[in-house]
Amino acid sequence: MPTVAIICGDQKRGVDLAAMVEAAGFGARLLDAPSDRRAGDKIPGDLILLDVVTVPEGAEAAVAAAGGACPILLLLSRNDLTDTELIDTGNDFIVDPCVPDELNARLRRLAAVDSSPEVISIGGLTIKPDSYEAAIDDTQLKLTFKEYELLKVLAENAGRVLTRQALLNQIWEYDYYGGTRTVAVHIRRLRAKLGIEYGSLIETIRQVGYRFKKSL
Repeated sequence: MPTVAIICGDQKRGVDLAAMVEAAGFGARLLDAPSDRRAGDKIPGDLILLDVVTVPEGAEAAVAAAGGACPILLLLSRNDLTDTELIDTGNDFIVDPCVPDELNARLRRLAAVDSSPEVISIGGLTIKPDSYEAAIDDTQLKLTFKEYELLKVLAENAGRVLTRQALLNQIWEYDYYGGTRTVAVHIRRLRAKLGIEYGSLIETIRQVGYRFKKSL
């Protein structure tokens, strides 16, 4: 049974979240806010539920403590839905007030990650789905989760043209406020982080979407 590490800044609220997590069939472990943990401490758990509503400064610290080893579900306020940088720090999110059925579904989706996915390599670019990491010539790329997912989906479909709407549906999985424009923004950021040589792997197909080249 997977264990969900719950980071919440309010004890009563944390206990209520733990009860919902356990009712969904997961183990629950209520932890201190990231800022209260010692530097270098790893968060014990197979999944992380971070209550951003009560720990607004905790997203970066939680991601650092997770070290890419486990997925992070963010519990956001409605006001957070326009903060793309915050949303991108997690693997998925749910909006407060937390609905038990939706929490159950999202936790189960995150827990169902393939434990031995195939590593994708193109030239010196390596994408490791099991650890959510990407590197060029052994230098790790500092990607947000959505940037990583975008890179992985494009690389998995190398040679195929993917529309902006298809990418939005597959990666964001909700009616994003920015619409397909957010795909273009993330593509631009991803190309910049890949650099000139590897950024050129992502081709823009005018008025349609994007295609990832099979080789440099």
